Amino acid sequence: MVVIEIVDNGIGIDSSVQPHVFELFAQSACGSAWAEGGLGIGLAVAKRMVELHDGTISIHSEGTNRGTAVTLRLPILRSRTERLPTKDSAESLCLEPVRLLLVDDNPDVLQSLGILLKLEGHQITMCDNGRDAVRFVKEANPEVQGQIQMVLRSPA
Repeated sequence: MVVIEIVDNGIGIDSSVQPHVFELFAQSACGSAWAEGGLGIGLAVAKRMVELHDGTISIHSEGTNRGTAVTLRLPILRSRTERLPTKDSAESLCLEPVRLLLVDDNPDVLQSLGILLKLEGHQITMCDNGRDAVRFVKEANPEVQGQIQMVLRSPA
């Protein structure tokens, strides 16, 4: 096992937020990531990538303005039998890969969710507007269809 620990003395993480930092779209209300346009996707993707390598990642902070420690643990070597999951265990842990169509006008959201779903083994078609989405539904024949929700905002 290799262990990498990164410690900083930055803004830290409030204790109420720490249990949720690896959840998709999780953000701290007072953190600077939101001000810089963060989407709350990066740590969820990082955690999934580490898990795909049979590792763990954890974050700890003593609180706001007390810094943060990130600990990454990854196996160095695995035996051949450990690398190959049985068919039964693989089926019980995840769904079969499916064809998905992602549509969003925010390129960061679109790319991040696309990466996350590709890591799960799904075939992803992405587009950034409704007109292309309608065309891609016919071409890509997605297996999962959902409701498209549009939110209209008046200028402030």
